[in-house]
Amino acid sequence: MPEISAERIRVMHVQDKCGHGGAQIQGVQRLLLWWLPAFSNTEFDLSLCILRNRNAASKSFDDAGIPVTYLNRGRFDPRTTTDLIKLVKEHNIQILHCHGYGATTFGRLVRIFCKVQVIVHEHMIDESIPFYQKIIDRILAPLTSRAIAVSSAVGDFMMGPRAIPKEKLVVIYNGLPAEYCHEYTKEEKAVIAKELDIAMDVPLLGIVGRLHPVKGHADFLMAASNVLRVFPDACFLVVGDGDLRTALEQRAVELGIKDQVIFLGHREDIKEILAILDILVISSYSEGCPLTLLEGMAAGKAIVSTTVGGIPEMLRNRHTALLIGAGDTKAMSSALETLIKNKDLRGKLGAQAKITCENNYLITHTVWNFSELYKLVLMNR
Repeated sequence: MPEISAERIRVMHVQDKCGHGGAQIQGVQRLLLWWLPAFSNTEFDLSLCILRNRNAASKSFDDAGIPVTYLNRGRFDPRTTTDLIKLVKEHNIQILHCHGYGATTFGRLVRIFCKVQVIVHEHMIDESIPFYQKIIDRILAPLTSRAIAVSSAVGDFMMGPRAIPKEKLVVIYNGLPAEYCHEYTKEEKAVIAKELDIAMDVPLLGIVGRLHPVKGHADFLMAASNVLRVFPDACFLVVGDGDLRTALEQRAVELGIKDQVIFLGHREDIKEILAILDILVISSYSEGCPLTLLEGMAAGKAIVSTTVGGIPEMLRNRHTALLIGAGDTKAMSSALETLIKNKDLRGKLGAQAKITCENNYLITHTVWNFSELYKLVLMNR
C-alpha cells in the first residue's frame, strides 16, 4: 500500500479486477487511470485497491506509475472483508469508493467494523444481475453512504435491482482529460494513417471497444457489408480486444468483407485513431456513459449511435449525432451512407458534439463533483 498523506482526506478506490472478457482494459480501469492523477493537487489523497490478483491488464497501472494494492482474493473469499478492514485501519481511510459487485459488497461490509464512508459507483445497466446480488444489495442498502450513477438511466437501474434509496443517489457523468479535445492538423492525420498503413482518401469508419456481444460488433459488420455495396472503397476499423475476436474475424470472412475490415486489437493510441476517422459507430445494446462516445465527441467526430442507456441523455438526433435503435442494422447502414455522402452534415454533427463535450464532459467536472460528494459524505458521518 502506498504511503498516504496525513493531512489530506484519504479516499481509497476499490475495484473488483483488472480487465474484462478477454480485454486488456475496461472502462472503469481507464477512468481510474484518469482520476488518480487528476486529484494529485487537491485536498484528497486517492489510492487504489484491486480485490483480485495482478494480471496482464494490470500493465496499464504499472505504465502510468499508479501504485495498486492487490488483495489476491477469489470472487467470494470472505477474507476480502478482513483485508479491507486492515487497510482502512492501517491507513486511516475515510472513504471507500467502490466499483463492481464484489467491491460494493465487501466495501459496505467493512462499514460494520470501521468508521468509514462507502460510496457505491455503478457504471452500467446489468440486465442479468444475479439474483443473489439483488438480495445482497437490499441487505446492504442501509450501509451505503452515497451512490453514484454515470447517467440517469443507470440511476433508475440502481434504484431498482440494486436497491439504492433515491435520496442517496447522485448522477455524475464521466469526464475526459482535456487533451482528448486536441484538434489534429491534416499533416498530423497523414502521419497517423501512414503509421497504421491506412489510406486517407477513402471513407473511414470505426468502432472502438472491447469485443463483447453487448457492444454489437456483429451489427457493425452487417452494416459494413451493406455500406460496401454502395461505397466499395470504404474502410472499417475495429479497435479493441476480447474473447469474440476470432468469431468476428470469421464473420467478416463469411460476409465477404475481410479485406475492407481491419482488426487493430487493443490500442493505446485511441485519440490518434479517432482523429483519422470520418465516422464513429456505437452499436451497443447496453451502455451507461460510454467513454468511447465521449472520446468521439471530444474529437469532433460524426457519430452514429444506438439509443441505449445514458446515450440519449448525452446526444441529440441530427444535432450531435444520428441515433438509431439497437439491433437495427438497416437504420445503421442508412445513417452511415447518409454521412458518407454528406460531408457538411458530418462536420456539423462533429462540431456540435465537440462543443457539448467541452461544456459538460471534461474531467474537471468530474473532479469538482467527486470533491463535493466526498465532503458531503464526511459531513454526514
